[in-house]
Amino acid sequence: MNLDADTNNDVYNESCLEIIRDNCEFHCVCFQNDTKHQSMKTRFDTLGLNLHIYEGVPHTDPRIIATDSRQISPVIQRLWSVTYGHLDMIQFFLNSGKQFGIFCEDDIVINRTLPMNLPHIMSECTEMGIECLLLGYMKTYKVEGWMSGHETICAFPNSSGDSVAYRVSSKGGWKPPLPERPYTYHAYPNDQWGVHLYMLSRSGAKKILDTYATVLRTSESRSYADTNINDSNRPFSPDWTITKCPGLKRALISPMFACEDGRDSYDHYAHDGQYNFHMETFRFNYVPDLFI
Repeated sequence: MNLDADTNNDVYNESCLEIIRDNCEFHCVCFQNDTKHQSMKTRFDTLGLNLHIYEGVPHTDPRIIATDSRQISPVIQRLWSVTYGHLDMIQFFLNSGKQFGIFCEDDIVINRTLPMNLPHIMSECTEMGIECLLLGYMKTYKVEGWMSGHETICAFPNSSGDSVAYRVSSKGGWKPPLPERPYTYHAYPNDQWGVHLYMLSRSGAKKILDTYATVLRTSESRSYADTNINDSNRPFSPDWTITKCPGLKRALISPMFACEDGRDSYDHYAHDGQYNFHMETFRFNYVPDLFI
């Protein structure tokens, strides 16, 4: 990722931020953690981005409460809480009328250049028809187009001669020219994990809600989670469901614009493999001068 971007260029930043405000909403789920709540607000405020923080789904919510017909462990209940938290945020985005929604976890650091690049990313995803874009995810190596499952999607020009401009502002404004595109778009396989930061179009959000948030109209009025409660191939988890929704046109961007903040303790994961994978992802992707 290019570290030479001038994040103090007020004219350039304000032009980008106006386009972002007109077209995009930012949402974060943070369940009963004031420290993470404040740190996430501070990070986005620093970049001039307005972050909506959702307090999440309590364990008393009827959608996840354990009953005689829904015998779930505390671990599964917590996972369902997280997943429904993401689905609720997606509904909030649709209610806003904005063209794009960006959603994140509460333990990430953000690439400083996100506001400068986001107007271009939004217009490029519109052109490609991408409905779900992973901006931050789990990876301990750089994604390249030659890798199986990570084929390059629509390689855009990457030079100062880029003459393409896309109308993305609802007010009819044009995004500023991009001298150098420091990222590429790639496919991702079904074993790609992590929903640290992702962007949805309205059509993608609707597909996800129709698939996972709609109560099935049966005699028992069961949800997707209840229907698949015993199917180990369909766990009700954000990166097993939201980013793998059938019919969703999806991609990831490389390098990533968000990564683990590396602050959670082993107790948070209570699993050697999970803890090590998260910490390795942080160590590989975190750049001190680039992420905040």
